[in-house]
Amino acid sequence: MANVFWNNKIAKFYEESKTWRTVSTYNMSDSDKQIYESRKKAVDLYLNGESMKNIEKMTGINHSHIKEFVDRCASLDTSGQPVGYIGLIKGHRLKSRKGPFIKLMEDHPDIRDQLLLDYFNEKKSKWDKLSSFKTIHESLIKNLIANGFKETDYPFETKSQGYRSMVRFLHNIGDENPYASLNRYGKNAEQLFRNTRCIQPDQSSPKRPFAKVELDGHKIDALFTVAVENEYGDTVYVLANRIWILAIIDVATRVILGYTISVSQNYNRFDVLECIQNAIIPHKALNFSQFNLIKSIEGYHSVAVPFTQWALFDEICMDNALSHLSRDVTDNLEKLGISINFGPVATPHRRPLIERFFRTLEEKGFHRMPSTTGSNINDIRRIGAEKDAVTYRITLKEISEIAEIIISEYNLQPHQGLGGFSPLSVMRDRIDRGLIPSYVSDDSRKDFSLMKCYQIRKVQGNKKKGIRPYINFAGYKYTSSVLSSSYTPVGKNIVIEFDPLDIREMEAYLENGAHIGHLVIKGKQIGTAISLKTNKLIRDFANNNDMNNSHVEDIITNFANNLEEKALFSKTAATHLASVRNEAEKRSPGSNILPQNKKCSNTTDEITREDDKNLLSDEELMAKWSDPSKRTW
Repeated sequence: MANVFWNNKIAKFYEESKTWRTVSTYNMSDSDKQIYESRKKAVDLYLNGESMKNIEKMTGINHSHIKEFVDRCASLDTSGQPVGYIGLIKGHRLKSRKGPFIKLMEDHPDIRDQLLLDYFNEKKSKWDKLSSFKTIHESLIKNLIANGFKETDYPFETKSQGYRSMVRFLHNIGDENPYASLNRYGKNAEQLFRNTRCIQPDQSSPKRPFAKVELDGHKIDALFTVAVENEYGDTVYVLANRIWILAIIDVATRVILGYTISVSQNYNRFDVLECIQNAIIPHKALNFSQFNLIKSIEGYHSVAVPFTQWALFDEICMDNALSHLSRDVTDNLEKLGISINFGPVATPHRRPLIERFFRTLEEKGFHRMPSTTGSNINDIRRIGAEKDAVTYRITLKEISEIAEIIISEYNLQPHQGLGGFSPLSVMRDRIDRGLIPSYVSDDSRKDFSLMKCYQIRKVQGNKKKGIRPYINFAGYKYTSSVLSSSYTPVGKNIVIEFDPLDIREMEAYLENGAHIGHLVIKGKQIGTAISLKTNKLIRDFANNNDMNNSHVEDIITNFANNLEEKALFSKTAATHLASVRNEAEKRSPGSNILPQNKKCSNTTDEITREDDKNLLSDEELMAKWSDPSKRTW
C-alpha cells in the first residue's frame, strides 16, 4: 500500500517538475556547480523511474539522500509555489531560522498586532504620524512591561533590548506588504508604486505617426526682464517671474508637433488649446530679432514633411492638471475625434517622452543662458541669475527665439531611441510607407480654430427708457447695428461665440443657430486686444479706482501704466505687464500700450534740440551785458 502511495506521489512530482523553477549556474564556483548538477541529475533520473542503484552509480549520491532531494524540490515556499530546483543549491534553506524576536511575535500575537499598528501608522492619532523606529521601540518596551515581562526575559536581557531585531522584522513585513508600508516613504513613492504596476511600454508604443501624442507643461529654468520707464523717464529692465512652455510630442517618431509659451505664473486651459492648435495648423515662422539665422527654420513637420499639414492625432496623453480637465479642452478634442488619456495623478513616468524632451530643451537651450536658474536649488549655474538677467537685458523675445531654435534642432538631430535617425526623417519615412494619419477636412481649414468658446446670454434693453438692445459679457456691454435696431430680441437668449484671447468682438447667433451679427463693445473703438485672463486684472483695477466703463481704451492704458509703476518693485506686476504686451503684440500690434507705439509730443531729444535753439550765441550774450538797454530776459 505504501509503495502505491509513493508511486502516485512520484507521478505527481514528475508532472510538476515540468514547471519547476530552474537555476542559473553562471556565477557558481566549480565545486558548487558540480554538486548542484549531480543533485539535479539524480532527481531527474529518479522521477523518470531509474533505480536507486543505478542513480547512485551515475551521480555518486548516496541513495538515502535522493528522496530527500525530491521532497525539497516539491516543498512549497512562502508564496505557495514549489521551490523547484532551487532547493538543490548548496546551502539553500527551505525555511528561515526563527530568531528569538520572531518567536516572541508568534507567541504573543497581541503584542505583534500593536507593533504593526505603530509601524503602519494606523492609530489615526495626531500624535502618532509616521513614528520613528526609536519611538516604535519605546512603545514596544512599554507594551512588554505592561504584559508582565521581566528584566530576565527576552528582549530585556540583550544590549539593544531587541531594537535591531525589531527593525529587521518590520522591514521584512514592509517588503511583504508594500501597499501598507509605502506611506512611510512619501506621497511620490506611494503613487508611483500604485500606478506603475501594469506599465507595458512595448504594447503602447505605436508605429504610425500621430497615433498617440503626449502633452505637458514645464516651467522654464531661466529668468527674463521687462523694459519699463522709471520716474525720470529712463528705460530700466526689471525682473519677471519664470514662465511656462507647453509642448506636444509624437510618441511614434519623437517629433515635437507644436508648442506655446505661457507668459504667466501658471498656464490655463486656453494655453493648452493654443498648444494643441499649434500642433495641427501649419507652423508659422517666427520673426527673429536677436539671433541672425543663415537659413530659415526647417525643423517642423508641416515644413519638412508637407504631407503632414493639418494632420490630427488619434490619442492625446495628459495628466490630471485642472487646465487639462477643463470642459473647453475636452469638448474641443471630442469634436475633432481625439480620445483623451488622463494618466494617474502625479505620475510623469506615464509620459516619459515629453518629460525627457523638456530636459533636452533645458540642457541645450535655457541652461546655457546667463539668466538660467539651473535644474535645482543646488545647481551652481543659478548663481547670479537675477543680476545677469538685468545686466544682459534678457527679454521674452529672446526666450521665445531660443525655444523656436532648440525645438527645430531637436526634430532634425539624430535620436538614440530611433536608431540614430532624426525624428523628422523617421516621420517622413513612415508617411512614405503608407502610415497616414487623419486630417482636418478641407472645408474646415479656412476658419479652423480651437480658440472658440460659446456661452448663452440674455438680450437686455428698455424701450420705455430708450435703451437700445445689448448683452452683458465680462463686465462690458456688447451690441451691433443689427441687434440695436429692434427691440424684438430683448429678453431672449442668444448664443455668443468669442475668442478667449481677444474679447473685443464676438459673433452672435439665435438659439436655432441663425447668425444675427457681429457684436463689439459699446463705445469708441478699442485698439488693444483683451484676453479673458487679462480682463480680470483690468476689471479689478477699474473697480478699485472707480473708473467708468465707457472709456475702455483709457482704462487699458491706465492699467498698463499702473503695471509699469509696480513692475519697478514687483516681479508679479512685471510678469503681468509682459503678458499684456505679449497679447497686444500678437493680436493688436498697433496698440498704444506697446513701448514702440507710445507717442510723445516732445521726446527728450526733441526737448534738448528745442532748448539748444533758444540758447544765445557768445556774441549775443556779450552784447546784452555790454548794453544795459538789452538786459531783458
